[in-house]
Amino acid sequence: MCLKHGTGRKAQLSRRKKVNSILMVNHHTEVVGGGELSMLQLMDGLRAKGESVVLITSGPGELAKQAEEKGHRVYMAPMPPIGLASIKAFKQWKALLKEIGGSLLHAQTPRAAFYAGVAGKRASLPSVFHCRVAARDWKLDPILVRLVSCVVCNSRATAARFEAWPWLKPKVILNGLDVQIAGIDKRNTHKKNLLFVGRFSEEKQPEIVWQVFSRLAEKFPNLALHFVGDADPLNPSLISNLKQLIASSPYHARVHWAGPQQDVSPWYGLADIVIMPSKYEGFGRVLVESMAHRVPVVAFRVGGIPEVLEDGRQGVLIEPYDVDALCGAVEELLDSDAKRAQMGEAGAARAEKFSLEAHVNAVLAHYSVICGDNVEH
Repeated sequence: MCLKHGTGRKAQLSRRKKVNSILMVNHHTEVVGGGELSMLQLMDGLRAKGESVVLITSGPGELAKQAEEKGHRVYMAPMPPIGLASIKAFKQWKALLKEIGGSLLHAQTPRAAFYAGVAGKRASLPSVFHCRVAARDWKLDPILVRLVSCVVCNSRATAARFEAWPWLKPKVILNGLDVQIAGIDKRNTHKKNLLFVGRFSEEKQPEIVWQVFSRLAEKFPNLALHFVGDADPLNPSLISNLKQLIASSPYHARVHWAGPQQDVSPWYGLADIVIMPSKYEGFGRVLVESMAHRVPVVAFRVGGIPEVLEDGRQGVLIEPYDVDALCGAVEELLDSDAKRAQMGEAGAARAEKFSLEAHVNAVLAHYSVICGDNVEH
């Protein structure tokens, strides 16, 4: 039994089952994207609830650094690409779990779920695969669904990844963000700003944001474009190619490159519209951040985006991948200060539904089910 009951008056009043120690597992060493940020915020939220949380990652890097700066314990365990090297890795996993103990392994990536699932079975510990990406992995998914104790998904769109295994019944828990609802900014009525936030990757399609801006730049001479984000380590040439393309444009001086930012609030405060032309999104934390800052979003209707943003309320959803319609929606919003303001207010109200508190409570409730050996397979 992996549950323990708290003692004392406060614990008796709450009567909430508590997990001994939660082992968060992520094979990435860097903060690759929103998944790592969501994991770090979840760790903070769990600790605030009195839970013991430990991070297991595959090596030193920015992810371990940020976790340690937040006061979390960090351990390293090998998670090489799945193959013969995995056999040696499992021996180290066995020794590590014996050293740090723990009641539950919560894996954040498919590779991490593989190692957590095998190590968990050998140590008689339940394991969770927290799936944040809707794209199927036909080689690994059939293994993971039988290896881990359960699957948690960040949206119904992501849960559809596992439709081939109807007995699995993945638990959908929408992401929660520790985002403060921003006050009303006095945005410059004479200047307008478009904003892109995210990795410069093929799936985020930042080049479409540039296409929209370049089409509207002549009509709106005071329009500027801001890019916030870093290069995709798997495709570093994308950002350099985009910069070369923009440098040759007569509008290049109106494009601003902010690079990666831990705090994007100043750019949201400046923005009039956020453009999100992703090919797919499991959830889309940029949506919630934008709404919290009262910025309407124009996005493609893909993945979990329609579960977060209501079309016509907090922004506009466009059928993928209609760039003409995307451009038209941005133009219409630029022409209407009143409509942008109305969507901004609706966004602030909507963002409150994605609180970190609600997310953490839902995760804890699911932990109790898993550790109570009531997981459905």
